[in-house]
Amino acid sequence: MRARHVKQLFSEVEAFANAINKELGEQAIKLHRALNPKNLGGIEVPDAARLALESRAFPFLTHDPAAGPALSRSRVAASYRERSAAPSLYLLYARRLVESGRTTEGLQAARAILENYRRAGESQHASAALALVVSTVGARALPDLLAAAGSPDRAFRGSALNLAGRIPGSEATLRWVEKAGTAPPDVRADVVAMLGQRGDAVALPFVRESLRSADETVRLAAIPAATRLGGPAVLPDLLPLLGSADAVESAALRTALLGYPAPLVVPEAARLLDSTPPPAKAALVEVLGEKGASGEIESIYRLAEDADPALRDASLRALAHLVGDADLPRLVAMLEKAAETDTIVRLREAITAAALRNPDPEQRGESLLGLLKTTTSAGKIEILKVLPRVGGAGRALAGRWPGGRRPTGRRPSGRHPVVRERA
Repeated sequence: MRARHVKQLFSEVEAFANAINKELGEQAIKLHRALNPKNLGGIEVPDAARLALESRAFPFLTHDPAAGPALSRSRVAASYRERSAAPSLYLLYARRLVESGRTTEGLQAARAILENYRRAGESQHASAALALVVSTVGARALPDLLAAAGSPDRAFRGSALNLAGRIPGSEATLRWVEKAGTAPPDVRADVVAMLGQRGDAVALPFVRESLRSADETVRLAAIPAATRLGGPAVLPDLLPLLGSADAVESAALRTALLGYPAPLVVPEAARLLDSTPPPAKAALVEVLGEKGASGEIESIYRLAEDADPALRDASLRALAHLVGDADLPRLVAMLEKAAETDTIVRLREAITAAALRNPDPEQRGESLLGLLKTTTSAGKIEILKVLPRVGGAGRALAGRWPGGRRPTGRRPSGRHPVVRERA
């Protein structure tokens, strides 16, 4: 009895080989059916043999309404190669079912992929299946998205959250808020970020609450989301976070504060400057600098000599936004005394920025030339290094030096050659 079935099987294999050569699918479908143990008297075909045969048959099977079992079976206890090849074909099969009007069967196949392709490196298959479900049933796919958003696989979770925008409306937004409220911190953070991008103000109370979360990941997501949803109304919620913010959270707060108009944020930044500890103080300094808060320049000068390197660097970068021609003598004096390379670089940048703010391009180097008469040798050397970066200093570079002598040599530290340094 079994011999007859085996003989029949090999007959089908031979026919399949001929079908492949002729690029016909009918025999491939017959082969799949022949491999069913029920048609072989109970004989189980080894996985390796089945893969070798069905891997050629699968492309044809996507056209066959009866091929679902063959395509779905590859997801269970299959080899790596088969699991890699089958889902895209199974998804194609599901898509063709939907396109042909067999929506229920197509959704069943897509959800089978969602359920079974969850291993590492397989999330792209589940993501594609989820997209098919959403495009097929629209708002009715919200439960599928909410379930996927709770996945520990962040790539798959991200796909679900990216698809969330396809189901608009405040009712859906509130479902997402409900989901995030009971989710672990990593999931809550991702949902909060999505809610910010979604732009539905109905989520603002929940996002505001997330600003006070004990988990920094949630707060980092809530800062830009709250800014986007609440605008100026959430500034009082953001400012208290500065008191305990670390470097990462301070950077997020800095970005958020820079999104507000200067008249709104500068007074608050100036008010909190002295009472805020590092590193958030550095963030406030950068906000004052980038917002052009020239009225706070004395505070910035003071912090430019602070012992904290990060605060000092932030203050020197802020000065480059605030200084003008009148500040050049003070900046050159600071540069004469500077010993650290980073400080020297920042001060040169500030001096260049101050000179370039002269509205007359032909006069931008004249103030620096005037300082050559009164500054020390170290100051002269530094001025000469900055002049090539400033337009309108052509006569100086051509040999017009006060007193007829061109300074040469090195800084007292001996580190910086004068003539050969490039701008």
